Amino acid sequence: MRKNRTNSPSAGKNRSGRGAWLYKIPAAVFIISVCFYAVFALGKSGFFTIREIKIKGNRQIEIPGLLGRNIFCVDLRRPAVSAIRRYPQYCRIRVYRVLPDRIYVDFSERKPLACVKSERSMLVDEFGFLFRVPEGAQPVGDLPVIEGLGSKLKLSSSGKRQSLAQLQLALSVIKGFQAYPALAALRVKRVEIDGAGAVAGIVFKNDIPGEREIQVKFGSERISEKIGLLATIFGHYSGDPGEINYIDLRFSEPVIKYREDRSGSKRT
Repeated sequence: MRKNRTNSPSAGKNRSGRGAWLYKIPAAVFIISVCFYAVFALGKSGFFTIREIKIKGNRQIEIPGLLGRNIFCVDLRRPAVSAIRRYPQYCRIRVYRVLPDRIYVDFSERKPLACVKSERSMLVDEFGFLFRVPEGAQPVGDLPVIEGLGSKLKLSSSGKRQSLAQLQLALSVIKGFQAYPALAALRVKRVEIDGAGAVAGIVFKNDIPGEREIQVKFGSERISEKIGLLATIFGHYSGDPGEINYIDLRFSEPVIKYREDRSGSKRT
């Protein structure tokens, strides 16, 4: 006698699961096809043709090769990298899509810390990046002037960080003054680099330009420590600081030299 076979519940579930997948495959193919068609249509649509490039602040930054192209078919990283090479006064340039037909260019400017006097004048930021003042830009104001570097700088490498030890020494002097409130009334007018290290010419911010410059001789080591010592000297000084001719911090004890008084003598 032949026994009747009965389908188990698990077998029915397996067959129904395979059947469901068979229905899902055409649906997936359809969705993928629609996506490919949408991408193709967007790439060919004249509605998304780039017609305008808007620059932040109406600055004169050229971003060539984008006008007239489809906004979805351009790689915006390339023009950004190219622009940062051609405009080293900016530390960051970003290019955005603004649908349907506009490109927006945003940027961050380098903040000059000093002016480098060499074969030609350049600006330098706190990290040692050299760049020139763009035409039509605002004047740099009372920036410190770094002297004595001569032809050591690679001025052709505008926009690149300069690792020259003498330049980094001068920058450390300028940045060090900004860290001490006791030196807030003073500003660094110039930093000269010579064989003995750094010599800073400092003036009082409220003085008439060119008057009462005090020389501070730092040497080439322990700049931060010496600036802290200088802040202590001015913080406890009870006389007229304008009478000081120079302060030499290269030795174990600071040396203060005063200007000549009316009788022609010098005080130490």
